[in-house]
Amino acid sequence: EQAAQLYGDWAADVKASVPQEQLLVHKSKDGWPPLCKALRIPDSECPSARGEPYPRAPNDRARMLLLFGAMKILVDYFPVIAAGAVVVVVGVFWCVWR
Repeated sequence: EQAAQLYGDWAADVKASVPQEQLLVHKSKDGWPPLCKALRIPDSECPSARGEPYPRAPNDRARMLLLFGAMKILVDYFPVIAAGAVVVVVGVFWCVWR
């Protein structure tokens, strides 16, 4: 939740501080044309003119929160995970060289 709120605040700050004629709020569903226009790439050179599909990837709030939660668990339990890894490595070396 906090990450989503921080992102929303940042996006609002960008929208408020960048001149409207220089701002592109891009949505992936819009595809290549708005990007090409903002970057002043001629229509004939835009990837959509060559039939190149716009790349798609899961990018929704639920997925971001899931990934953020997984990262939080990894960070919170890093000492336990690291200690477990050390035990496994020491165990492997012990089994190999005894």
